[in-house]
Amino acid sequence: MMGALVPVSEAAPPSSFNVSQAADLKLAMDQQGVPGAVVALVAGGELKFAVAAGWADCKSQRSMSVDTPMMLASLVKPLVGMAARREAARQVYFLDRPVASFVPWSSPANGAVTLHGWLAHAAGMAGGAVPAATTLVHAPPDAFASSPAGRFSYGNAGFHLASAVLEEVSGVPIGMALARELGLPGSIAPVLLRDLPENAATGHLTGLGCQGPIPLRQAWALASPGAGQGVASLSEMVPWLLALATSSWHAGFFSEVSRRAVPVHRGRVDVSYALGWYAHRNDVGPVYEHNGFLPGYGGFIRVVPSRGFALMVLANQGPGVPLTRFIDRLTRETLPGWRPHMRGRASWMDPRLLPGTWVNSEGFRLRFELHQGHLQMCELPAGAAFCCDRFDTMAALPDRLKVRHPQFVDPLDVFLDRNDPANLAIHYLSRRFEREPAKR
Repeated sequence: MMGALVPVSEAAPPSSFNVSQAADLKLAMDQQGVPGAVVALVAGGELKFAVAAGWADCKSQRSMSVDTPMMLASLVKPLVGMAARREAARQVYFLDRPVASFVPWSSPANGAVTLHGWLAHAAGMAGGAVPAATTLVHAPPDAFASSPAGRFSYGNAGFHLASAVLEEVSGVPIGMALARELGLPGSIAPVLLRDLPENAATGHLTGLGCQGPIPLRQAWALASPGAGQGVASLSEMVPWLLALATSSWHAGFFSEVSRRAVPVHRGRVDVSYALGWYAHRNDVGPVYEHNGFLPGYGGFIRVVPSRGFALMVLANQGPGVPLTRFIDRLTRETLPGWRPHMRGRASWMDPRLLPGTWVNSEGFRLRFELHQGHLQMCELPAGAAFCCDRFDTMAALPDRLKVRHPQFVDPLDVFLDRNDPANLAIHYLSRRFEREPAKR
């Protein structure tokens, strides 16, 4: 059962969220098992609606509100990228300086990497979680050498370190820098940085053999500063959404994203990435997006600056991008001529690479098995099994497999790091797994 739909505030324009859109949202939430969600839409440079639906906490049946604090996860990355660009306006060549000028450690794999490389996932760094000891003073170089510099390889380490650089050169805590980017008072900075509010939405884990709940603090511990640690309500994000869709500074910023963007898939230019944003072209104009997810939480943002369009969805369900079908339907209704982004056919991941047991440094174990063309993935020792569709019916990329649970609409992403065949690794839920050595 959904909670009440709530406007962003009494001072907001009358909500144009209609009965059909409310029904679409409810259907999408029911299909994906989303307990609660908040959605804001800016179109033509005006706020059309900001609404909440469902539960912030299922057990107590506390209704979701646009003022409910939500986990931002990787939606923090676009904020860090914009904060870095603002600093670049004060320091010439700030984004293009070698990282060696910021940090005392060095690595042959990263010697020529710039701050822009960190913010484009093109610094040769390993994906997944950032080592706990990683700071500007101490960072194990061998943790950041999984792929050649200049090649896109999604991870959190670059943004984690870039946020530390921003703190050092600006003299302002990263939470304050992000609050400034959002146009918020300094009082929100501790929330973006470390202090977790008691009234935050409770996360719910779906598609992993359980339905949650996942306390906010548990999800927070899996994130990294500058890469995923951030909590804010939709009502606090709305002024930023309006700025993304209307301000001249942001229009210039997005032009620079397009200019600097690094192709996400080798040999193809349909999707690229820079300064914390994915970029691609559409019939309605250049599009900039990012998603964010942690166990129990998911979010998504889409901006089309030339049309004054911005859309944000936050949900207390994850992992995975929440309500994808609803997002695309709402975009099509708002932007006539919108063409759903198709990644196109790429070389297929060989399922024979995956079977076996995989382990990470924290002792978590995964096991993959093939049964009559279907892939099963089990979390050990819990033994919660997944079954995905047959490979010839799945969307697959060269370095990514979408593992689908039959009860849920959206699949999980399993990233396979094949840049170093001698050190095959899986990146799953922000953790790096390597194949468990065979027992003798």
